[in-house]
Amino acid sequence: MMELAVQRRRERRKFAWGISLAVVVAGLSIGLAMAVGPTAIDWSKVGSDPTSLDAKKVFGLRLPRALAAQIAGGALALAGLVFQTLLRNPLASPYGLGVSSGGSLGAALALGVGLHFVPAAAFLGCLGAVALVYAVAWRRGGVRATTLLLSGVVVGSFLSALLLLVNLTLRHEQRERLFRWLIGGLPDIQEPFLLATAGSGLVLGGLCTFAIARGLNVLIVGEEAAQRLGVGVARLRTAGFLLGSLLTGSAVALAGPLGGVGLIIPHMFRWWFGHDHRFLVPACGIGGGTFLVLVDVCAQHIWSVPVPAGVVTAFLGGPFFILLLRREAKHFHD
Repeated sequence: MMELAVQRRRERRKFAWGISLAVVVAGLSIGLAMAVGPTAIDWSKVGSDPTSLDAKKVFGLRLPRALAAQIAGGALALAGLVFQTLLRNPLASPYGLGVSSGGSLGAALALGVGLHFVPAAAFLGCLGAVALVYAVAWRRGGVRATTLLLSGVVVGSFLSALLLLVNLTLRHEQRERLFRWLIGGLPDIQEPFLLATAGSGLVLGGLCTFAIARGLNVLIVGEEAAQRLGVGVARLRTAGFLLGSLLTGSAVALAGPLGGVGLIIPHMFRWWFGHDHRFLVPACGIGGGTFLVLVDVCAQHIWSVPVPAGVVTAFLGGPFFILLLRREAKHFHD
């Protein structure tokens, strides 16, 4: 009993240090994003004259962009954590479950009919994709993890085909705008209302995910064991899938269909914190955002021309996926 109490104190101490470090690094990354840019900043003018061009660059362009990256990255990391646990599949991610494909189709349809508020259409597209995936996977006994995963893959492929069809009907300038949106990136100008709405969605989604953390912890050992311990697996899966989809929709509305973030970040923090979702939920919410902020800063300055953050996250996500696949294949053969 004494050893268990000591172990719990160590875990709490490790968590406190880890989260404190994550918050500090998040603040530093946002500060770096404000300081680094394509043009130099006269910081004396920023502090003395809020109406100066330098102040507008820092607080009107760079800070909102960094906040958008923090929100989108945190939302995708949380969504990936939830999907991987619910489906008990380390390779699950928002990008591979059809949710991002729905957002892309929503954006394409909005451009096709002349709507200007593409993020709202993308968010609604994500929700529509979720409803379709659930409708395909639903059986009288509920929704099983394997069926849900396969339904997500099939629906994602179907929506991607529809996206190609819609793309053929767009005009040249619309097609160009859709292409820029599809490769994933953070716009230079962020709508304050959209930023506030997505940020509120991240906080609310994080709190709700933390509220079901105990159920997610129990689900790791298996559905039957979770049911014996009093966890309503069907309700938990429905709630978790809805939460993950809302988080994904918020991120897609801000930054387009970014791949890789929801796959990489949950695994990184599992290696550090273990499998306790009471620790993983805040860690992913903060760390995922920090990851995307730093990726966006690097993407703007590594090459001679700025590169969308989605290109970099896709480059990182591909090898990481292969590494996980090989690891799972090794465990299967062992």
